[in-house]
Amino acid sequence: MKINFFISVAKEVTYFLTIYQTDHVMLPFHGNDLHRMLKSIMSRVIRNSVLKEHGATPYGLMKIDVSKKENQCTAHKVDICFIASEHLKKLVAAKKVTNKQVLELKTECKESLKITKCLWLRSPLGYRLVQAMQCLNFQMMVSNPEKCIEKFLLVLKALVDAKKLKECDVDVTKQQFVSFLDEEIPQHASELNSFDHTKEDHHIDKLFYEMLNSKQCCVKLWTVIKSLFTLSHGQATVERGSSTNKEVSVDNLQERSFVALRQIDNHVKAVKGCLNVNINKQKMS
Repeated sequence: MKINFFISVAKEVTYFLTIYQTDHVMLPFHGNDLHRMLKSIMSRVIRNSVLKEHGATPYGLMKIDVSKKENQCTAHKVDICFIASEHLKKLVAAKKVTNKQVLELKTECKESLKITKCLWLRSPLGYRLVQAMQCLNFQMMVSNPEKCIEKFLLVLKALVDAKKLKECDVDVTKQQFVSFLDEEIPQHASELNSFDHTKEDHHIDKLFYEMLNSKQCCVKLWTVIKSLFTLSHGQATVERGSSTNKEVSVDNLQERSFVALRQIDNHVKAVKGCLNVNINKQKMS
């Protein structure tokens, strides 16, 4: 039964990891998705009343001490997944296991999920910028622009603290963001509401480019957003890039040749295969 329990937990984590195994811009959605995944895992062993009171925000969820018994549900209410529960019911009905053994199993499963505390300690949700980056989530822009402005100010403060933005540019950038929310977002509301970051062909950076790149009134805002989009949501891109470097490298390869090979490799991946590369006489000359 334990294996079924751990498989069900692993499926939740695997879904999250699969979505973020990509080179696309994902940081604006990272905080929400990570919060949702960890809250779902914690709901197996934490009382519903505790999650309702503290689990609405990432900050509140991080404050829940999973090791405290008063925060935990009783052993018989532990969610060990549907398959495991049904198997246990059949085994109890057949008198192959006792109710005491069932409670012991659920208690062991409950103790194992204390690992979520370790996940929190290593989680990027503890960083102010990760939570504040939700201000670039299209759904939030459409539904709650006031909250977006609050979070965008936190982003600007983080950039100032990191010396990536001058203090004198903060007010101008904020005003451009407010104008963007008031004027541009309502015009694309239906398209933005249907945006799904889990789909391979949906790119948040492409939509922002289409809305901001040609607007002279939003130059500083677009500069800030571009810098934010260069932030990585994990190590996947770096590790994949290192593997690609190894594949294209040969002895005595000069820097320009190395860069050219990487550009070719990236273009082939972008067009999804060598057969889709447009080769004309101009490129061959």
